[in-house]
Amino acid sequence: MDIRCLPGMSWGSNSYLLMGERPTLVDTSLDSAIVGQVADHMDIKDLEVIILTHRHVDHVGGAAHLLERSDAELYCSEKALEALMNADNTTGARTFGGHLEPLPVKELKSAVLEAGGTEWRVISTPGHTSDSICLYSHEEKALISGDTIFSDGGVGRWDLPSGSFKELKASVQKLAEMEVNSLYPGHNRWVEGNGQAHVAMALEALGMYFG
Repeated sequence: MDIRCLPGMSWGSNSYLLMGERPTLVDTSLDSAIVGQVADHMDIKDLEVIILTHRHVDHVGGAAHLLERSDAELYCSEKALEALMNADNTTGARTFGGHLEPLPVKELKSAVLEAGGTEWRVISTPGHTSDSICLYSHEEKALISGDTIFSDGGVGRWDLPSGSFKELKASVQKLAEMEVNSLYPGHNRWVEGNGQAHVAMALEALGMYFG
């Protein structure tokens, strides 16, 4: 598996570049800084696919800058389409003092993707937002978790529009049943080795809130 980890800057998300025949980027962080980060690894015009794990501006804000420089296709889950096509307030752009133009997103209909030399299964994980997704490689035991799970037992907040504690807990429970070696979250550090322990910590942390 060839995955390049691009750390988030300021409060922008981490992004993950999956190299291979169809170079694929998962999440685009907050702004134009993502252009330079991707350019450190490849010619941006060769980027073919961008996948957004959910609607929030800190994960999608850099998408337009990449689309200006490439012919990449931009995908999100069905539940995120309206919010991103309209750049509505549930993206968090206005709430946090930023700006987001409507994005030309398409629905991610495939349940399995080929990227970075491995297959990734698309998993619906509502809770942080209703449209949140994760990507999981059974072969590599790798999880790209967006804002559903972070390292060291962290989880995404559920008090923003479309968030749900009950759904988040169910999603984390689902992920806890998978074998995870490497964990690539939307924020904070990524973990390559014993990622399962971090998923378990997240589930335990959620249990401390309401049991």
